[in-house]
Amino acid sequence: MKRLTSLGVGIAAVAMLAACGGGSGSSDSGGSSSTGAGQSASSGANSQCVTEAKAKVDAARAVVDLKAPPRPLALDKLSGKKVWVINAVDTPLLLEIVDGFKAGAKAAGMEVQVVSAKGSASRMVQGTAEAVAQKAAGIMLLATDPRLVSGPLQKAKAAGIPVVDSLVGGPDAPNDEGQFAHVEADMKSSGGVVGDWILADSNCNAHVAVMAST
Repeated sequence: MKRLTSLGVGIAAVAMLAACGGGSGSSDSGGSSSTGAGQSASSGANSQCVTEAKAKVDAARAVVDLKAPPRPLALDKLSGKKVWVINAVDTPLLLEIVDGFKAGAKAAGMEVQVVSAKGSASRMVQGTAEAVAQKAAGIMLLATDPRLVSGPLQKAKAAGIPVVDSLVGGPDAPNDEGQFAHVEADMKSSGGVVGDWILADSNCNAHVAVMAST
């Protein structure tokens, strides 16, 4: 679940827990009690909640089919070229993506230059500007908001350098800064899977803290 947790937004988990969390029975002060019936109903709802959550988690764990380009890539035209990655921060998830990017570039005979911005907007700008100055064959903005590096991106566009951003604005974000494309995860769906896992793991009875960073 490490990768799912890294990808999740988590807010969906709170709403799901609020909807599916089990209740406790109650008895009135008059002496007679309906606790047994209440607990039975609650237990049944809890059981259904756990079953549904586990089914969603199992479905999310299934192997995803590769959607490859319809035609072979002309790798001979890429060999020897240098591409740059501007990585916003060195988290485990983003470093996994960087490693995958390097593996793909190596298979194509390309060189990769990684700029670790360490959360600094000025480093993102400097790294992108340097990539343009060095006449990069392409630039990948990893969790780096294109609006923060709009100046260098305009120069990249003028120089014909394709820029792809990832994990920033969602699949439908506009290419306002002249990017070539987006490569995005479905964060809402991933967050829902994290919520389902919490429900399944806790028998739909969890206390959750949601933490986020800007």
